[in-house]
Amino acid sequence: MNEEKDNVPNILLDEGRELGERFEDYLVKIHEGFHNKRFPAPLRPMALGGFRVATGRDIAGWHQIQKDWMRYIDEIAENPQSSSADELFEQIPEWVGLFQKHLVFAQRAPMQASRFFQDRQSIVDAEKIFAENGVKVIEAKINWLKRLMSIRRIVAIDTLESDTGLRASLGLYHDSDVRGVENLAAVEVVDVRKTYGDVKAIDGITFSVDKGEIFGLLGPNGAGKTTLIECLEGIRTPDSGEIIILGETYAKKNQIREKIGLQLQSTGLFPTLTVKETLSMYISFFKKALPIDNVIAWVNLAEKSSSQVRNLSGGQYQRLSLAIALVNDPDVLFLDEPTTGLDPRVRRDLWDIILAVKNRGKTVFLTTHYMDEAERLCDRLAVVDRGRIIELGTPDELIRRHIGEKSIEFTYKGNISGQEIAKLPGLLNHWIKGDRVIVVSEKEQEALSFLLKEGLSNTEIGDIIVRRGTLEDVFLKLTNRGIES
Repeated sequence: MNEEKDNVPNILLDEGRELGERFEDYLVKIHEGFHNKRFPAPLRPMALGGFRVATGRDIAGWHQIQKDWMRYIDEIAENPQSSSADELFEQIPEWVGLFQKHLVFAQRAPMQASRFFQDRQSIVDAEKIFAENGVKVIEAKINWLKRLMSIRRIVAIDTLESDTGLRASLGLYHDSDVRGVENLAAVEVVDVRKTYGDVKAIDGITFSVDKGEIFGLLGPNGAGKTTLIECLEGIRTPDSGEIIILGETYAKKNQIREKIGLQLQSTGLFPTLTVKETLSMYISFFKKALPIDNVIAWVNLAEKSSSQVRNLSGGQYQRLSLAIALVNDPDVLFLDEPTTGLDPRVRRDLWDIILAVKNRGKTVFLTTHYMDEAERLCDRLAVVDRGRIIELGTPDELIRRHIGEKSIEFTYKGNISGQEIAKLPGLLNHWIKGDRVIVVSEKEQEALSFLLKEGLSNTEIGDIIVRRGTLEDVFLKLTNRGIES
């Protein structure tokens, strides 16, 4: 651990100190803004209370975090062996959660100002304080914390290291104009937690999903995917945190349910009803619904409309299940492993239907075990493990960030060790999965030549291929286990 603390570069500490000073300036501007003479005095206590609830701390509490931030940096710079490094690393997960909540608040603040104030100057002031000052420094502080944590090689917090715009990849908001109600995210999740006894099924997850995108949630079995999606669907209630669907919380459950569609992992249907009778029953549950024949045609079941459910094949049953989720023409469609157990051809048929849903401007939230499915369908995806988001971005971003353009994969027999693999030229990373080894090297040709000519001690190398990095490689790196383990 001491060796890791010694590796905290001075340039990173200097950057952290600069961010601390910028954040302090931001807090001062918030204080001045709340006490500006244009701010109606009767609203001040309510606004300050809203700030405290939304960000998890009042202004004094955020000043204290700022003081601790600067103290830790100064003490580590003076003595890397001090206990301050350990204290700071232990503090990072809580700080990340708080800064993410603060980021959501800063994102929304200009819109809130436009509701409270009539004069344009107050709205402009709010935009300068939050959008132009606060959002940028909070993004940078979250990124800094992640980079610091990466020195300890821990990837158990739900933030990203991104050199190309944390704004776009963090998942809390994107390039849309967040000041317009019409552009609010379709799904917003802020610090959601759910426990069962000692098991933290969801351990402080924060992200958002844009309208009109397909968002994937991926992870090994037991990672918390189904618990999270059931909380988003309103089937389960989280212990804490906030879930907002199309601008509404589940305090208005009936309004939300009219606008969302659900396809569960398994759907129990009446076996003796026909396809058309089944859909007619579900259509009756909603105030507004699509014409039944349109829905049947959409999922390619026209020839089976008079067939009983018990006579459907597995793929036809899944298409009927998807049709049920579509009957009310939902704005947000939740699909929990919709293609599990289906043959490749049927899976691709369902992919076409899901893409058609997106093309109609709908939002799709998808969990899946299949890497090809995620790469084919998802605009962005989050990797979940042990109840936390450990990475988030587009499939290509995740592959480039963690694997690079190409990797070397080979099979082996005998004994193999990390010490032997470390002999490969330009080695950046490697993973051993069963009888396969995946290697990432910045000197790909030299590493390949070494394997072919020199080989590895006590190891018989089999087939060798050079291929593009995949999402499976990303999972092996992030979770140290396969997607289905």
